[in-house]
Amino acid sequence: MKKISLIIIKYSLSFLFVVVSISLGAISPTYQQFKEKTDLARRGNTAHATVTAVECTNHDHVSYEFKVKEMTFSNTSNACGPTCGTGLIGSTLEITYLDRNPSVNDCGRIEKKADEKRDLGFLMIAACFLSAIVLALKCRKEIRHSKEV
Repeated sequence: MKKISLIIIKYSLSFLFVVVSISLGAISPTYQQFKEKTDLARRGNTAHATVTAVECTNHDHVSYEFKVKEMTFSNTSNACGPTCGTGLIGSTLEITYLDRNPSVNDCGRIEKKADEKRDLGFLMIAACFLSAIVLALKCRKEIRHSKEV
């Protein structure tokens, strides 16, 4: 019985390692996006951008260009609101950008979006680590139980 418990613990810890690794790999881009949105909300400047393209078949993506300190930056975002069928090409929209790195930018005022939009990635992290704690406690209990027997 003791040997079976240790095998179960070994496979449980291996499974936990795989789950944690996959979860962290999956949320890394999400964390980077969250960090950029947080920076935009805290330190962002607003500017007016010119719409250069609208992709109705691609989740209403809008491509735009704007200038900061005589340099032109561009981006594509689906956070610009409903856009299709309105003839937006050539019109202006408000964007928020980081002064230290204008290539980090997005449509609209980010303060509002940062409050409204919660990242699911952090819920995944919390669930993953909660599972890890529960599994570690179970393994600890099994080890203690196997020593007693």
